[in-house]
Amino acid sequence: MANEHGNGKRGQSALEFLATYGWMLLVVVLVLAVIFGLGILNPSSFAATVCQLPNGLQCQSWLLSSNGLLTITIAQYTSSPIMITSVNCNSNKSSYYGAISTTTNIGVGSSAAFNLYCYSGTTKFTGSIGTVYTGYISVNYTSQSTSVSHTAIATAVLKVMS
Repeated sequence: MANEHGNGKRGQSALEFLATYGWMLLVVVLVLAVIFGLGILNPSSFAATVCQLPNGLQCQSWLLSSNGLLTITIAQYTSSPIMITSVNCNSNKSSYYGAISTTTNIGVGSSAAFNLYCYSGTTKFTGSIGTVYTGYISVNYTSQSTSVSHTAIATAVLKVMS
């Protein structure tokens, strides 16, 4: 009988051990669910914003609003003044849907600001604060010294900030 009674105590100890760790595991899962639910550990909240234009042009500053409006300042450091003829923001690299036409002259070392909407294909982008937009910014410009037209395409990873 002593062996059976001893096994009962071991069984009770094992059950208490599993119950204790079960409750602890449940609490950890609930805490992680709350943390992820609040966005504290949301990977997109750690995403770096990028606007990388080819040599000679630079994205100096940018702000993407929840309605898709992008305010961007483009600086140019080419060897001669340029005239920007259009600017576009689209998730499709080869799409010029939503491009704004302009005739903005920018001197060497100078910059200009543009307001345009970002698109996902043919649909205007919208997103809540913290949402990440990934796409391309196309800048069509003409060198004023050579009259040669160029297209510069920036890779853009932009976070909605307002």
